[in-house]
Amino acid sequence: MSSAIQASLFAILVAMPAAAHAQLVVLSPTHEVRDDLPVLRRHEDPSRATSALTRGFSGRLLRLYALEQEFLRQKTGRVPEPAYLVLSNRQGGFPQFGFYLDDEKKAGVGWVDLHRNSRLTGRFGAVDQIFPHELLHVIAHQLAGEPRRSGGNQMHAVGVRSDPVNAFAEGFAEHAQILAIDDEDADDETKRLRDNAALRVQADHAVETYTRDLTRSWWPIQPSRMRFMLWWGQAEQVQRYHAVKANLFARTPAIPPSLLAREDKYRAYLVQNVVPGTPQGPARPAGVMMSIDGAVAHLFWRLVTDTALQARYRDGEFYASFGTSADRVSPLENVYLKIFAVLYAGRPSTAADTVRSWSREFPEDAPDIERVTREALLGQRLPDAAEIWLANDAFITGTSLFDQYRGLPRPHTFDANAATELDWLTVPGATPAIAAQFLAAAPYATLDDLLARPSLTTDLRARIMSMSATMTRLQSRATDEEESLSLSAIVTPYLWRLGALAIAATVAGAWLSRFAGVRRTWAAALVSLASTLIVIALAWIVTSPAWYPFAAPALLGGAPWGLWRLARRARLAPALQPLAIWTLAAVPALILTYRW
Repeated sequence: MSSAIQASLFAILVAMPAAAHAQLVVLSPTHEVRDDLPVLRRHEDPSRATSALTRGFSGRLLRLYALEQEFLRQKTGRVPEPAYLVLSNRQGGFPQFGFYLDDEKKAGVGWVDLHRNSRLTGRFGAVDQIFPHELLHVIAHQLAGEPRRSGGNQMHAVGVRSDPVNAFAEGFAEHAQILAIDDEDADDETKRLRDNAALRVQADHAVETYTRDLTRSWWPIQPSRMRFMLWWGQAEQVQRYHAVKANLFARTPAIPPSLLAREDKYRAYLVQNVVPGTPQGPARPAGVMMSIDGAVAHLFWRLVTDTALQARYRDGEFYASFGTSADRVSPLENVYLKIFAVLYAGRPSTAADTVRSWSREFPEDAPDIERVTREALLGQRLPDAAEIWLANDAFITGTSLFDQYRGLPRPHTFDANAATELDWLTVPGATPAIAAQFLAAAPYATLDDLLARPSLTTDLRARIMSMSATMTRLQSRATDEEESLSLSAIVTPYLWRLGALAIAATVAGAWLSRFAGVRRTWAAALVSLASTLIVIALAWIVTSPAWYPFAAPALLGGAPWGLWRLARRARLAPALQPLAIWTLAAVPALILTYRW
């Protein structure tokens, strides 16, 4: 059968409501590799995934994916494919390209890789939100190609200031998560997320506690920082909905002055990249906004839901290029088809380039695009300055926010035209006054313009030139950071600190156990170790009421021992002593793990 006939049959099938599932093919890995491509097989039971993902916004995007495939067929001659979802054992979500299926090589064909045990609906970050997120990555790559490299070297997160290329890639995908929750045809549990105040309060409280912990340098343990890997993932998913809709990542968060005064400003850096601003907070510069996933996500959410942009349709030829007609395209689909055409025609790599290309391709939309963009940027124009990247090896960050203790250290990189006060304060020799002057004089046309600032001392000018040279070296050996991420290197500092806490609490608890009546040192040490592990598990790892860590050691360890004594001696006083021993043994761990 010829490719043209295959394409025509495919277009007919995806247009038929009865064939909705044909738009999505669910696969499983075989763990085999052929020609450096994974060999995949059809999933034995795809019904749960297809029933969840062929409705709501995910279902709408599957239809858009079919239209995009027809658009690419007409432009390039490639045979259309359905959307592919692989349910694997790999944590996280990833867009992938190329695989083997039924002995057929599908080089360059896109697919989405999600964990097979991920919850499908009813939770922030469930599959019905992450699948359209990742499918938008696939669509953008197929239409615009491989994006250019920029200079950010930090792993992305919703509030991280990375660079305009990464922020566009991730922000454009993240806006889909809002639409997935707000879609009226979404799963009922998913729709209820928008009004679940408890989850929002829980996430906000976790971030507030984390900020407070970062300022407590006098205390040896910061519980929320030690527990970061356990709570941040879900809190970020909540922020991708609530904080992005409120445009809080366009606002500058308040960094405690005590953190800015520290010689090592890493804790201030963490606040800047984890904590969203407040609705009344100062606006970030537009260049900074366009380098933050959350701010870009807000912009595209506003653009695709703008009623004026939705309602302005094109001529019949435009929709024919997608294999459809205007009367069969919903207002939301209408905006996405314009964006798809812009991605293909302009090959943009940043949000600013995409918005400008949109105005050029569809000039009738330009006034509304400018209106929405100005509102999203809090009254500012789109940034259009050159990127001037610097690598400050005097300030070391971790690799991703999960690397709280810099197990994988790297020099901090930033764009002088999209810098924050903190970026400049991390440079040796830069005072708050100099940082303010740098920000006020931006944007700079070239590095020489920056170096020509009259306020620069000889040492600071030399430092900036050195940072530029360091940046050049870093870019020459740049690699895909997500692929080179070493989880063991990131986890090791956490384990060392957890081990030190457990040892300290066990030693102190053993001394208290001896004081309470345990005769043998080894017995006191075992009681204390068990009490410490119970407290740590219930205080930091297992979700439990606040009183559990206080009561559990006595109930789990002391009560059985006391009942055994009572059965042997038939007297109350000896039976109560084990309760006191286990309670005292747990006190040091309770003090160290309590969220003061």
